[in-house]
Amino acid sequence: MIGALLTLALGLAWQQPESLETHFEGLSALTARDLLRAAVDEQADLVRNGFRRAEVDDMAFRMESHARDQGFPFARVRWDYRIAGSVLHATFKVEEGPRTRLGEITLEGNLRFSQEELQPFLVPSATTRLEGRPLFLSSRVAAAPGAISSLYRGHGYLDVEVPAPQIEFREERSVADVHLVVHEGPCFRVAAIRFDGNQSLRQTDLETLTAGMVGKPFFPRQAFDLGQRVSAAYADRGYAGNRVVVERALDRNTGAVNLQVVIDEGPLVEIGEVRIVGELRTREDFILQRLALLPGARYDRRLEQKSFRQLYRTGLFRRVDLSLTGDGAVRDLQVELEEGMHKELTLEPGYGSYEKLRFKLGWRDKNLFGSGRVFRAEGSASMKSVGALVGVTDPWFLGSEIELDTPLFFRRRQEPSFNREEAGLAAQFRWRQSRRLSWLWGYRISRTRVNSESAGLPADILADDATLASVFAGPRYDTRNDYFNPTRGGFHSLQFEYGSSVLGGEVDYLRSELTLSHFQPLNQTASSALALGLRSQVVVPTGDTDEVPLQLRVFNGGENSVRAFRESRLGPVDALGEPLGGEVATSLSVEWRQRLRGALWSGLFLDYGNVALDASAPFEDFRPAVGAGLRYLVPVGALRLDFGLNPERRPGEDKWLIHLSVGMAF
Repeated sequence: MIGALLTLALGLAWQQPESLETHFEGLSALTARDLLRAAVDEQADLVRNGFRRAEVDDMAFRMESHARDQGFPFARVRWDYRIAGSVLHATFKVEEGPRTRLGEITLEGNLRFSQEELQPFLVPSATTRLEGRPLFLSSRVAAAPGAISSLYRGHGYLDVEVPAPQIEFREERSVADVHLVVHEGPCFRVAAIRFDGNQSLRQTDLETLTAGMVGKPFFPRQAFDLGQRVSAAYADRGYAGNRVVVERALDRNTGAVNLQVVIDEGPLVEIGEVRIVGELRTREDFILQRLALLPGARYDRRLEQKSFRQLYRTGLFRRVDLSLTGDGAVRDLQVELEEGMHKELTLEPGYGSYEKLRFKLGWRDKNLFGSGRVFRAEGSASMKSVGALVGVTDPWFLGSEIELDTPLFFRRRQEPSFNREEAGLAAQFRWRQSRRLSWLWGYRISRTRVNSESAGLPADILADDATLASVFAGPRYDTRNDYFNPTRGGFHSLQFEYGSSVLGGEVDYLRSELTLSHFQPLNQTASSALALGLRSQVVVPTGDTDEVPLQLRVFNGGENSVRAFRESRLGPVDALGEPLGGEVATSLSVEWRQRLRGALWSGLFLDYGNVALDASAPFEDFRPAVGAGLRYLVPVGALRLDFGLNPERRPGEDKWLIHLSVGMAF
């Protein structure tokens, strides 16, 4: 009865406040900010779980651990509280004690590793020092015996013993001397390996599996790894049910280890039936095409793994499980699949200094009629453009590793000096030679229309209506570590395009585009990086075409090229000052990107670019831009604010510009 009343009284005394205020007493070298930062997770639990005493205890414990990790081995953190209204006032009473530095470190019994090799296990990894000596961190010193033992065992010293270190404090506990004893024991080495039960593997195969083991230090993981390698070698040859046991005999006087590999091969397995299990929309023939193991084939573990990878690569299945069922020489392959979400609706917002607010709305079915093909429909709109696209993608065209995409598209865009409208279709093929290298080629045909209110544009480049038909091809090589904010690697692409009346068009031309970018981290954490970018476009008339029409000409300037110029306004202009474009456009950029805090980055950049009217003089009139900006990383890219300055301003040009957009410039 008394206990129940006491529990009730404590429950009434501990009300449920709605907010927390913290107070500290006894701080000297430590700061309240650092202690609260160390306990930020526990404070979040306190808010989430309704201000329970346990979370405040956890906060105090975390603060105490932080203090000891800062070289205060005798630190204590106690707490008290009061409740005023809906606020919990928690007062943390800190007893720092002396800050202690490491004194003399002595090791005894270590023959295999020197003091210089073992001492880092006791010394903090950080460079924090007190009076020229490293700080004494009790948690690191306490963990040293286990870490040193693991090091020894990894080099064959299976009987190693490292007792807890002896610690002696002096000079009013401001210095800690540490003495550590190592009982190494013998070094065990593999003396011989014997195989029992082997009938199928050749001697050369066995030697390959045990290469480099005899005479080398032994550690327990070696026996397990050897057994796995032998079992896998049998499974690769069709012995799916093999069993391998590795027995070891240790001689503690000499350190010799003899390994005996006992093999039960089991029968040579052939695939009977393939059974597909699961509630699936995907057609069975599509699944069977992804399997490298089919009825009548000899079992091969490598082919099973290949089948697993190929099914997962489709992106259609959340879970893939392949297993053999039955006993004996003929076994069925069971393929158990669980499909993921196939349909998705996407909304992608964006912003650009020229187009202003823009949106893309998309619908995608990644398993059209259960065939593994992708159907997509997209619509986009901004203050300067509208567009629509419908397409079907076959990731395995005719059962190959080649992807076929067939988009039908419409685009209308208001350029600075003219309006462009285009409708057409394409057949694009992509072959991924490796994870980084891919090849793109195809055919495109479109009907284009341009009109301009500028009376200064030359008549010979104004082809109001024209049909463009071309073939294109080129490689892409992508090693970036992040699509939205790369700090390492690069992106390289080269594409050639040939347009001709022979292909169904009305304009003969040759076009090429080269894109190079490289990202180099400047420190180990990649919080600072140097970005280098180059983009060059060339288009020249061929055959019966004398001048490149306006809809094919190249332009430069804007938020993603030379950032001291407005969209497309770098380069030659007509009699009324409107952009003419040209046959060559090149831009080079160097940008230093530095993380400021969290998702906030800064950037300093230098851009340099041009537009040449004629491809015979591709390097004429390069113009610079210098500037700085901020980038805030969000899931759809980077919110980017850039200030670009024109150091060689000409009449009619802006002295400086501010660009607000989504996504990095390159």
